[in-house]
Amino acid sequence: SRGATRAISNTNSPTITLGSNATVEFNGSSNQATAGLPSTVPNVNINNTSGVTLSGTVDISTSLILSAGLFTLESNHLTLGTSATINGTPSASNMIVATSTGELRKNYNTTGSFTFPVGDNTGTVEYSPVTLNFTGGTFSSAYVGVRLSNSKHPSNTSSTDFLNRYWVITASGITSPVCT
Repeated sequence: SRGATRAISNTNSPTITLGSNATVEFNGSSNQATAGLPSTVPNVNINNTSGVTLSGTVDISTSLILSAGLFTLESNHLTLGTSATINGTPSASNMIVATSTGELRKNYNTTGSFTFPVGDNTGTVEYSPVTLNFTGGTFSSAYVGVRLSNSKHPSNTSSTDFLNRYWVITASGITSPVCT
């Protein structure tokens, strides 16, 4: 129904029709997958301490709520619309895991700042967010994507001075970007 919250508490593949203000909540006690989720969703609430795995590419138009648990992208892209927000309190137990080929993407139509609440669960679970602040550029159907690797950057040849982490940031549709 329009504006309703739909709770998905099993791993079946339901067919879901959502209203323009609807929220799909993943709430359970065992790992869930987003199978059956439409390709565009207004709001998604991750509320499962055992985690949720993205089953296909999804666009969120309004908000992603990180209430509890890891949201693992695997090889799928999760795209947030230009006005979409991320709510909740990201941490090592409450974040987006983007360590494969899937990216957390944010659409841009103008300058602005956005924090990508990403981390990894390889070995020690670590929250490693990235904040990008665009202060210039021309945006046309633009997005920025972020994923990370729990390893030394391949361009770093030092055997003693390195971090065991690097971020891969991609962009599309941005001309002459000015970003920190």
